[in-house]
Amino acid sequence: MRKQNEDACGAFGPGDGLGDMYLFVVADGMGGHAHGREASVLARDATFDVFAESTEPVERRLRSALVEANHRVWDRAHASGHKETMGTTCTALALADGHAWVAHVGDSRAYRLHGTRMRQLTQDHTFVEDLRRNGTLTEEEARTHPRRNALTRVLGIAADVEVDLVEVGVLRKGDRFLLCSDGLGPLSADELAAVLEREEPEAACRRLVARAAEAGGTDNATAVAVYI
Repeated sequence: MRKQNEDACGAFGPGDGLGDMYLFVVADGMGGHAHGREASVLARDATFDVFAESTEPVERRLRSALVEANHRVWDRAHASGHKETMGTTCTALALADGHAWVAHVGDSRAYRLHGTRMRQLTQDHTFVEDLRRNGTLTEEEARTHPRRNALTRVLGIAADVEVDLVEVGVLRKGDRFLLCSDGLGPLSADELAAVLEREEPEAACRRLVARAAEAGGTDNATAVAVYI
C-alpha cells in the first residue's frame, strides 16, 4: 500500500573485504517517502563501513557499527530538518570463527532455525511488546494490536542509542537464520520456519514476502535468509 519501499538490506562477505567473516543487515526506515529510505540506507552502509574497518573483537565492532549508524542518521536528520521524524530500525547478523552474533535496535527481527526449533533472537522495541512481556497482552493480541508498530527505540531519533547484542553461539551445519522487517509481521514463527525448511534461501525470501502480502500485510516486507 506504500508508494516507496523504505526498507534496505545487505549481505556482505569475503568479496567485500571482510576476510573470512560475513555480515547481513536489514533496516526499516521511518519518516515518510525519501526520508525513511535515506535513513535505512544510511544505517545499512554505516553498519558495513564500521564492521569492515574496525579491528575490535566481532561483538564489539558489531555494537560499534550500530552506534555509528545512529550517529549518521541523527546527523543527517538534523542537517535536513527532519530531526523528529527521520529514523530507522536496524538488525545485523555477523558470522565469524564458527560463531554468530546479532546486534539490534527497533522491531526488525532475527530468527534462528536450529533443527526443528525456531527461536526469535531479538526483542521488539515496541510499546506493544512491553505490554506482552508484562502480561497485559497475549501473543495473539500483540500481533493484531493497533499500536503494534509504535517503536520505543530506533536509530536516529536521539544522539545516543542503546544497542541490544545477542551472542548466538556456535554455528551448526543446517542452521538457518532469517532477518526481516516488520512487514513479515502477519506470519507466525511456525509459518516462517515451514518456509525456511522447504525452500532454498532466495526462494524462501520471495515466498515469505508473498505470503505476508497474502495474509493482509500492508507494509513493505524484506527478508534475508542465511543457511549454514
